[in-house]
Amino acid sequence: MIMNMTMNFKTFSRLLLSVVLVFMFTFTTVIVFGAEDTAAAPGAAEQTVEKCPKTVKVLVEEIKGSMFLEFKDLEGEILPWKKDEFKSPIAGGIKKLEISVGSDVKAGDVVALIDDAPIKKEIALAKANISKWKRQLFRREHWKVRSERAELQAKRNIKKYTDLLAQKEEELKKNQVTSPVDGRIDVLKVNEGDFISKDFIMGTIVNIEKVRILLETYADKVTDGQKIKINIKELSKTVEGVVRKDAEGSTFIYIENSDKQILHGMTAQFRILFQEHKNAVVLPRGKILKDEAGHFVYVVNGKLARKAVLKIGPVENGRTLILKGLAIGDEMIVSEVLSAKQGTLKEKMICVSHDKKIKIMVMDEVKGRYVKMKKGRPPVKPVVVKKEVVKKPPAVEIKKEEKKVKPEPKPKPKPKKPKPTPKKVKPEEYPKVKAFITYLQNNKDTLGYEKLRKIVLEDSIQVIVYCSAAARDKLLVVIHKFDVEKYGVVKVVPDKYKVSTFFKRKVKPKTFLNKLRIGATLGFYKMSDTNFDEVYGSMTSFGFDISYLLSDNLDIWVYLGTSSKTSEIDWHEEDLKFKFTPLSLDLRYHFKKNPQWGFFAGVGLNIYPFEDTNPIEDVKDSATGFNVLGGAYYNITRNFSLQLILRYNTVKKEIENADNDLNMDSLEMLLGISVRF
Repeated sequence: MIMNMTMNFKTFSRLLLSVVLVFMFTFTTVIVFGAEDTAAAPGAAEQTVEKCPKTVKVLVEEIKGSMFLEFKDLEGEILPWKKDEFKSPIAGGIKKLEISVGSDVKAGDVVALIDDAPIKKEIALAKANISKWKRQLFRREHWKVRSERAELQAKRNIKKYTDLLAQKEEELKKNQVTSPVDGRIDVLKVNEGDFISKDFIMGTIVNIEKVRILLETYADKVTDGQKIKINIKELSKTVEGVVRKDAEGSTFIYIENSDKQILHGMTAQFRILFQEHKNAVVLPRGKILKDEAGHFVYVVNGKLARKAVLKIGPVENGRTLILKGLAIGDEMIVSEVLSAKQGTLKEKMICVSHDKKIKIMVMDEVKGRYVKMKKGRPPVKPVVVKKEVVKKPPAVEIKKEEKKVKPEPKPKPKPKKPKPTPKKVKPEEYPKVKAFITYLQNNKDTLGYEKLRKIVLEDSIQVIVYCSAAARDKLLVVIHKFDVEKYGVVKVVPDKYKVSTFFKRKVKPKTFLNKLRIGATLGFYKMSDTNFDEVYGSMTSFGFDISYLLSDNLDIWVYLGTSSKTSEIDWHEEDLKFKFTPLSLDLRYHFKKNPQWGFFAGVGLNIYPFEDTNPIEDVKDSATGFNVLGGAYYNITRNFSLQLILRYNTVKKEIENADNDLNMDSLEMLLGISVRF
């Protein structure tokens, strides 16, 4: 029995020792290799440990449309502004070259000398022949037997060598080859000692005070006068170029190069605005996922996640244009919620997959954690909880029993005066406009514009910024960040632009006074009737007008004026005097307005009461007719405007006992000022 107990104890000890060794080996292995694995790949350990739930909590972001500017990066070769050739004026050998490739020359500078020794020999030979044939002619003329044929031959030879002498003497003056223009020697085709013929092209001269780039593609994407930033690859230098289109239809980008550092043949790199994508789907590059099949994101499909395969377009400043796969209004899954506490979001989506069940979460800023978003409920906003002041209950008084007394009738309460309703304080109008102007004013040094101006129109608010081309490009980027209804860029003078932005304005319904406009005018009449014009000539008037707006484009215009003119006649002591008071009623149509000008046209009825004082008979009557008019208002302020009206009036009146009817047809110009209420 003792033997059995001893054997059982030994067996138990061995078994216990084996278990301890196995445990220690396993524990050591887990510690060593687990530590090494964790140090080597921290993300792998986390991914292995983490288990994905059946329903993944996610945060989503609604896809909204935005502006995307697509540019094209182009390269071009630097070309000289002008290129000219210089030729040899005469034939001969090159005695000396005064220039080399790369030399700068001025017009008239000597670039080469032609050897004049052969020309001098030809001059000497021509002089000798002239002398020879002059002697022959003298002998023939003084010979006993004269020969007309021999004399004629001598005269011909004298003329021949005289012309040759003049030609060679002229060539001798041209042995200096000069530069035809200012520039730099680009190509030199000859060397000293070479024999060249007349008009041989010795080389080319280029003018690089300006250089240019031929825009062979996308020429329709630029406008004449547009400024473009250009990088000169060989110089690692950025310069500014100006687009110019020539008469032949070619488009060039010109660059000022007064220091002549930019050489033709260098490579110019630049970009042009290819297309403006308005209301486009644009995503930051970091939000786009990628696998073997291509680019994708996850979007909400009811209670499931859906994999949306994307077709991506160009990338600008970390923003990618999405061509296909996403639409405005889609809800894109942007991250997973690791827990309900704030800040515990996954950098990468591990558990979201196609057709995975999801639960959309939002941050409850009051509770400081993520909660499930309910349908039709906006994200939870923080609520300020006020501490309730606990009031002590009033002390209980023990009332003594009193004898019942009949209550006296209560006096009728005096009617309370109604409290005046407090005036409503208008909220700050058009915060978008104020935010835009504030941003421009705070960043004036950075944007580099000159000045800005705000104009309040009937249906919009306009902010005009005057700036240079460089500031214009910066402003276009800023404009796209704000909710601008539309914008326009106008070139005022070279390197001066006017950038106009428009914000929608809530238009109040017009009242009776808002539809009125009154004005005062000075008028000039040019009568078309010859008889009237010879007697009185042109006439001036002074008048008032009032208009009432029937609709946005139609109004009724009433004008009342007065005009008189006196004329002397040589056949009577009394003067002729004509006075009329024009009254007009017109219906006018107003064309589409801009911030400064408003143009209109109309037709109407004329009533002209008039008085004609003359030695024969005084006439007092009225005449009627019609008129057509056109004109414009120039807005000085929102309420004050200058007005210019041109009218053609046709007014006639039959006068009894008169040889001719009264013809008051006239061309009239009214110039004045008007006021709107």
